[in-house]
Amino acid sequence: MKKLFIFILSFPLLTSFGQSVNSFCAFNQNGEKYELNLVDGTGSLTFVQYNRSGVIVKTVSGTWSMRDEGVYGPFERLTVNIPVGQMKFLVVRTSRGAIQELRDESAYKRNFQPCTGILSGGSNQTQKIIQYNPNASMIIGTPITIGSLMIASKDMPEPLDWWEAKEECLRLGDGWRLPTKEELDLIYENKSRIGVFKNGGYWSISQSANRITNDGVLILAWTKNFKTGIKTDYEKKEIGYVRAVKTGVANSEVKEPIKEPAKLPVKINIIGTPIKIFNFEVAENDFPGGEKMTWEEAKKACESLGDGWRLPTKEELNILYLNKKNFNGIVDNSYWSSTKIGNFVDIVSFIDGRSSSAGSSYGWVVRAIRTIKRGDSAKESIFSTSDKQIVIGTTIKIRNLEVAQFDFAQKMNWDLAKVACDALGDGWRLPTKDELKILYRNKSNVWGSERVFKAIWSSTEYGASLDGAWYQYMSNDSPSYKGKTQTGDVRAVRSFK
Repeated sequence: MKKLFIFILSFPLLTSFGQSVNSFCAFNQNGEKYELNLVDGTGSLTFVQYNRSGVIVKTVSGTWSMRDEGVYGPFERLTVNIPVGQMKFLVVRTSRGAIQELRDESAYKRNFQPCTGILSGGSNQTQKIIQYNPNASMIIGTPITIGSLMIASKDMPEPLDWWEAKEECLRLGDGWRLPTKEELDLIYENKSRIGVFKNGGYWSISQSANRITNDGVLILAWTKNFKTGIKTDYEKKEIGYVRAVKTGVANSEVKEPIKEPAKLPVKINIIGTPIKIFNFEVAENDFPGGEKMTWEEAKKACESLGDGWRLPTKEELNILYLNKKNFNGIVDNSYWSSTKIGNFVDIVSFIDGRSSSAGSSYGWVVRAIRTIKRGDSAKESIFSTSDKQIVIGTTIKIRNLEVAQFDFAQKMNWDLAKVACDALGDGWRLPTKDELKILYRNKSNVWGSERVFKAIWSSTEYGASLDGAWYQYMSNDSPSYKGKTQTGDVRAVRSFK
């Protein structure tokens, strides 16, 4: 079996004071080395990090302890405390009792092995051995070449986390590796000529700086969904599909033109022909292909359009949701707002209109808007005249209450329901809790002879913190209440004399 050797300097096994030191090493997939040096009998240690050239980039001191935590048999756990945090390892011993491996119990899975192996020349070195995958030829098959990029004919047999994905690509040997996110774009654009891909996320080697630990470790890496084309950064411990690549010689025999990955659309392709609604304009398109961005990226992207383009507020997103049938390319996902409270930002789902909060490092879809520069008297309604008529229709009058002929087409959360009814103008609003009882008693006039199972929102709030509101199923006469973030049906009313 072929093996790949990476040689890196190792610590001596005795301190200057003659105390015995047990040294254990681990390597990340970039060839960088981590070393634990445990001093016998003292509980002290040093943790050393090297770069790929074998140069020390960090050394810290700490403590260690080991104890048997087994109940039904030996189960030794080594606990290491260093300034950047605590690490725990399961101790694996040989049949003779020597420590064979320290298995990292964290998501990083940096398993440490004894730093042994004095190599020829007497230099104090150790070796990292990567054993090649015996099934490499089946995975690589007949590679597909696009430009100078060679692409394996098959995915890895099963989804892997990011670390495993990197290692399994290296185990194919001969320079095979995980693709960069830009190379994934190229593969996606040419997937029809390459072969079969799964409808899910594929790992790239490219890491994301959107979440970083206190000691500077990047937590996320970029993936691309080969069904939707959307790029998202996920935690490396998640599993994803893997397709290996290697850099080869440019292929001059490819007759079919290479499809280059879609570039960031120029300003005009995002803005397109803006849609005017209420007192603002909405860009014709999302940022490229519905690709998700962090909140900071979303803000910068909108502002880069110039001329006052920006992220919409939460309230403006609610208006967009109510009118989403008028816009191109709205995806069934959540969109960023500019509304930030503390460390969280409001987002609005364009599936059901629900509002929620998310950390700014997460990825959501982006649509830009800008305020129309004209006087308040020139503001348009949230709804067009025809849209209003679809809801209001031929009204039903019950005592001093006038009821719209139709429910709104979509269910809404309470905040959105209020906005929608108020936007009809001319005094239209959500009914009160007591007015819902009137609708129930007259439901045959309002909804006809069909059985009605709709849960209609009222404007009457509930709870000491006013985070709930009353609603009523039109199939019974007992109102109930629920959180305002939940969805319900909406029928507008107004009073008349």
